[in-house]
Amino acid sequence: MELKLCCLTSSIVWLLIKACLLTTSCVNIQPMDVFFYANLAFLLCNVTVFVMCLYARAHVVSASKALETLDWEQTAALTGDMATVKKSIQKLNNRLNGMEAKDPYAVLESIRAQANTGQAIQQTQVKRQGG
Repeated sequence: MELKLCCLTSSIVWLLIKACLLTTSCVNIQPMDVFFYANLAFLLCNVTVFVMCLYARAHVVSASKALETLDWEQTAALTGDMATVKKSIQKLNNRLNGMEAKDPYAVLESIRAQANTGQAIQQTQVKRQGG
């Protein structure tokens, strides 16, 4: 990204230089002033890219220092344990969902019966006996 930024800045500066050189006859701008400001813009662009590279290098060094003390065998074991726990949780969730779900074939049969008769499903009425 820094390289693209630098190239974009360079092309913009060169376009500005050409525009300024074309207009030097109309305005009191000396061509040497244009080149001075163009070189100044290039210098600022290069310094910015250099600082970004130092910043990225500092992040890489800190990450490599943090990874030196890491025990990779323990990390691999923890990753395997996490995968096992995840699978057992998924199995438990599937069992719980299966307990709550209705039999799809029974639901389809009741829909077919309702569509064939054109009547709603009748509920059984409970008769009360006694006194």
